[in-house]
Amino acid sequence: MKRIVRSAAVLGMVTLATVATAQAQAPGRASFHVAGGVTLPMGDFGDAFSMGWQGLGGVSFGLGGLPFAIRVDGFYGQNGGDEDVTGPDVKAKFFGGMAGGQFGFGSAASSVKPYILGQVGMVNSKVSFPGGSTDGETDFAFGGGAGINFGLGSMGAFVEGQFVSVQTEGSASNYLVARFGINFGGGM
Repeated sequence: MKRIVRSAAVLGMVTLATVATAQAQAPGRASFHVAGGVTLPMGDFGDAFSMGWQGLGGVSFGLGGLPFAIRVDGFYGQNGGDEDVTGPDVKAKFFGGMAGGQFGFGSAASSVKPYILGQVGMVNSKVSFPGGSTDGETDFAFGGGAGINFGLGSMGAFVEGQFVSVQTEGSASNYLVARFGINFGGGM
């Protein structure tokens, strides 16, 4: 059953990436972005793990003259274990992809544009420890956040905060992520 769910998740992400690529090549504003940031675990996940890091890359593409863009992201990140709870050298690792919408505020001529973001996707999580690791588990995830784009012609920068909830077996792994990134190709 898990293989079927994983296969469906992979097929869904490939379909989203294909649609994103096709739309990015269609008329409209497409941009590619890379970002890095810190993750702050919350709830039960926060009880066992400490602050970590995350790297992200993706594509977003505008829909004509609308202040809305479709955004597809892939990411990898780690959080170290709380030594008092998990022991030394324990790490939670997350690898996944999310897709959704980004709605921008402000005029098209403005170089500073706030936005809100909502996404869903699939995330593979694994815990590594000295001498081994758990089997990876792929689960549904969702997130929402806000940020600010700083346009600089064909390049730009952004800062954003996002809440992410990975629906792991038992209780969800929830965290906040604060990112700084660069847009190539304009941005929204």
